[in-house]
Amino acid sequence: MERKTIGCAPAVDLRRPTAPVCTIAAVAVALLIATTGCRGTRHGQVLTIDVPAPALQGSVFPNGARQPCLVYLPPSYEGTTGRYPVLYYLPGFTTSVDEYTDGSFDGFELGESMDLLIGSGVIREMIVVIPNGRNFLGGSFFANSPVTGDWEDFITKDVVRFIDENYRSLGRPEARAISGESMGGFGALTIAMKHSSIFRQVYALSPGIFAPGGLSECGMSTPDRIEARLTWQAMLDQLPQEEALARFRQHVADLYATGRRFPYHWAFGYAYGAAFAPDPQGKVPFSRFPWVRNGDRVQVDHEAYQLFENGFGGWEAKVAEHAASLKALDGIVIDYGRNDRLEWIPRGCVHLSEVMQAAGIPHELRAHDGGHIDRWRERMETQALPFVSDRFNSH
Repeated sequence: MERKTIGCAPAVDLRRPTAPVCTIAAVAVALLIATTGCRGTRHGQVLTIDVPAPALQGSVFPNGARQPCLVYLPPSYEGTTGRYPVLYYLPGFTTSVDEYTDGSFDGFELGESMDLLIGSGVIREMIVVIPNGRNFLGGSFFANSPVTGDWEDFITKDVVRFIDENYRSLGRPEARAISGESMGGFGALTIAMKHSSIFRQVYALSPGIFAPGGLSECGMSTPDRIEARLTWQAMLDQLPQEEALARFRQHVADLYATGRRFPYHWAFGYAYGAAFAPDPQGKVPFSRFPWVRNGDRVQVDHEAYQLFENGFGGWEAKVAEHAASLKALDGIVIDYGRNDRLEWIPRGCVHLSEVMQAAGIPHELRAHDGGHIDRWRERMETQALPFVSDRFNSH
């Protein structure tokens, strides 16, 4: 792993090989866990709860009045009166909260990993909350949208309030951290950037981030996918709205019924547009698209294109607008794999780091030789969770 700390310590050149710190850390953690596991480990509780979601009501595409969340309560929670810091973890696109309990997500089981890391002394006791971020399109991007609902507000208002009112959280900003992977990594960065009065630490793993021009490099922009989207749009435009909506819903359901975990070129594009280029008064699927058909030609809709570009991008303006909030954070880490199959993500992560460095915002950029999520469990157990724990311990 290469690590670059900006604003806090001497920087390391990201493009130069360094010692395999991540491997050493992973081995050390594994040895600690193995040793402690042999002696027996105290167990916390993993609960699946439903959280009231008023922020998600009233959108064009309806959401449930209550949303599923996982809650991990540490071993000492039951039978004591102590209060605990809270890590909020945001899932990636299409990921449901139960995937963090059954080992289907890179072999990770929330309760098992937390119990062993706490029992081995790698991390302190804390509450972990994993809220739902998936809608019928596959993902919310944790953005506020009149089409898919106000998912940013769901996290910052509904979920945080519910946890503080129903569990023994410390209930103050320095005792809250936010993290996530991919779509959730983007959401964690965006929410922390805007809401330092709620969260004080952020650790983003493989976050969806565009460098300038990133839209042209991602899977939504290939000619065949543009053509397919426009063909479907033309068909929907010919139907009465109710029929078009029914056909669209069935179309999305069919995409997921194929069993493909990540139908990027279809469902991702619909979800992304609904989050960042919503058009609630328009035609199904109620979002703008960067390309339009004009006779036999496909042309760029420049306004819609900029909305798409600024969804995962536009960091110069975002950082400038929220610089004071970013500087109020106690810790910012962007963690990515050099071999991410989504090649625009490493470029985007480096770009955001450069933008924050220019703005004088302390942060860390951590790179490893893995891909998008193939080392996710390792990164969580050896990097993200220890980082958050250390920050909690400093207060």
